[in-house]
Amino acid sequence: MINIVKIVGEKKENGYRTILFLCAVACFFLAFLQMEPALRTRNYILVPGYISDITVTNLSSSRGKKIKYEYLVHWFFEGQEYTKKQSSLIDRPDDSISEVWISRDNTDMLIYSSDNLLKQSIYLALGGIVLFIVWLIIYKRSEKVPYNDEVAAGIFLHSLFNAFLSGFAFLISIIMYKDSVKKENLNLIYLSKVLGSFCVLLTAFFIILAIAAKREENRF
Repeated sequence: MINIVKIVGEKKENGYRTILFLCAVACFFLAFLQMEPALRTRNYILVPGYISDITVTNLSSSRGKKIKYEYLVHWFFEGQEYTKKQSSLIDRPDDSISEVWISRDNTDMLIYSSDNLLKQSIYLALGGIVLFIVWLIIYKRSEKVPYNDEVAAGIFLHSLFNAFLSGFAFLISIIMYKDSVKKENLNLIYLSKVLGSFCVLLTAFFIILAIAAKREENRF
């Protein structure tokens, strides 16, 4: 069985190595999240559609200024026109589109095809692989240190602290989610869900690592 505590503890601590590892995990996690809607929407069909009524709102907060775009997406299905209100804090919507993607029962609509989502997922996964390879090279070349009960105790404390930070970030994501639901901001709703899910994953990982480190400390 892989002793993850020993893997972490037998090498000299390196903050850059830790950041690389967490970034690689984040890329894999985002790739997985992106893969789900890509596969779910594989059977969506292409129908005529367009974007109208684009409104721009300047938002100010303690974190700076942002631009919010709100717009209507129109599409035609079985002789009828349907509309859906959308919002974005990232890019201005492309009002030159002439087609959109919808589910076969017309209960869901996407501006971009599932192929685009799948490509994004693949790019994220490739980015995660590159980061993991770089992390592995740095890990292999890192200086070894004596592995003992003090090292295990240090990993235990660090893991508890990181679990607390991840849990706190999860609470922030809940606040973000509630606020974005009130404002009907779809981008922030999605972002808060991704952040919350990733924080849960990290919290679980650090709790497991803390338990394993405590067992290693007692074993010496």
